[in-house]
Amino acid sequence: MAALNGITVCNAMGNAGTDGTGSLIAPADADSILSCGAVDASGTIAYFSSLGPTYDGRTKPEVCAQGLSTECADPGNMNGFTQASGTSLSTPLVGGSAGVILSAHPNWTPVMVREALMMTSDRFDSPGNTYGWGIMDVGRALYYHPQGDIIVSHTPVVAANPNTPISVNAVITSGQIISNAYLHYRAGNSGDFTTVTMTASNDSNYAAQIPGQSGSTAQYYFEVINSDSSYSYYPIGGSMHPYSISIGSMQFTDSFEDGPNYWKSGGTNNFWGMTAKYAHTGNLSITDSPTTSYRNNTNSWIQTAFGVDLSHATSVAFSFWWRGVLQAGHDTIFVEASSDGGGTWNRFPQSFSGTLSAFTQVTPDLSPYMGQSNVLLRFRLFSDGGTNREGMYIDDVNLSWVTTGVNDGPILKPDAFILNQNYPNPFNPSTVISFSLPEKCQVNISVFDLLGRHVKTLVATEMPGGAHEVIWNGSDDAGHDVASGVYLYKLNTGGQSQVRRMTLLR
Repeated sequence: MAALNGITVCNAMGNAGTDGTGSLIAPADADSILSCGAVDASGTIAYFSSLGPTYDGRTKPEVCAQGLSTECADPGNMNGFTQASGTSLSTPLVGGSAGVILSAHPNWTPVMVREALMMTSDRFDSPGNTYGWGIMDVGRALYYHPQGDIIVSHTPVVAANPNTPISVNAVITSGQIISNAYLHYRAGNSGDFTTVTMTASNDSNYAAQIPGQSGSTAQYYFEVINSDSSYSYYPIGGSMHPYSISIGSMQFTDSFEDGPNYWKSGGTNNFWGMTAKYAHTGNLSITDSPTTSYRNNTNSWIQTAFGVDLSHATSVAFSFWWRGVLQAGHDTIFVEASSDGGGTWNRFPQSFSGTLSAFTQVTPDLSPYMGQSNVLLRFRLFSDGGTNREGMYIDDVNLSWVTTGVNDGPILKPDAFILNQNYPNPFNPSTVISFSLPEKCQVNISVFDLLGRHVKTLVATEMPGGAHEVIWNGSDDAGHDVASGVYLYKLNTGGQSQVRRMTLLR
């Protein structure tokens, strides 16, 4: 009755597992709810966790969470914590996860929450009466689409020219009639969003436009409202996790703190998702198997959901950080690129296997793809039928490119002299410095250390008015790599000068 009235119900299976098959305790046998089994910290079913099936033969439990030696509040100490065991300890973990999912998807019903948690658990394709559908993964469940969900299919806009209108398109579908779709955007990464009603060309194709921007960043997200007033934001969280557009400098960086918004995954035994177990920066990274070891005979991948136009690129830089444990000589991660929209993929020379216990940066050479108009990147896991391992963790993906401007449209001159903050910052191995000139003038851009000592001259020439950018690769005038630290970069036109700070992390 609670589920029928819109409550997502999570109920303990009971602690009678030693009684064997069918030992679950009412009301865990109810349908439309999440009955919760208990596992230990290694993922093995707890000896006491009650088993299915129900009296009428339905598989139970739905999902499992840690219920053996689970950290919890200490009832004997108002300021302390302790450990306790039981399916009544795994159940609040499932309940809390269901609450997180409902906060991200206010349009979901209890049945939709149930489906999402079950179908992203680690045994979803072979459920049984011991583990049910397996150990839940709330990170993957957040990005699952249950039957009837509002789905926004969109190619993210990651970079745009200054003062040029930005077209945003999406294919939006729903289990109900869509009443309205909105695009919310803002200049920079703080402040209020402006709302634009999207135009529908048919039942699913929607479009809107962001006015030309003069700053260094713009952000946007979607809001979709059904005819029953249920609603959804995309990316998840809306204004808390919007897409970001780099204005004036062609670059993309992703630390995965806002989720896998710029990526899509697939393949055999696809479990790619977010994890908080390890991160190079921030709290999150992306991995091939967030809650367990990757499976044997896996051929899965995660790729950029957008293509990069390098048709007029004069330079390009690509890097990421990784750590992990893969069975050496058997299981391998490859980095691949495609220049034909994903029809053909080519591997970079370096592959990844074995154990690396600390994050290390990798800088694949993308220069062979300069001249291509739609370059996609992906990470691909191959495993054999032998022993599986923990998997690979990837963080801080950075991509930057400089173009000739041949296809960039008319160059609109800014009204003021502007030196933008470098991006990314902190950086390694390279960063982009963008600046704007109101008119033709002599330009000098140099890098200094904090003692004011000259490190490198980046630009020393006459330049036309408009938006420009230059890449610093962390070297001095002699070509030697400089040490980690804070550096100053100064733009001088003779009549005006500006200085900003940047941080290099080796």
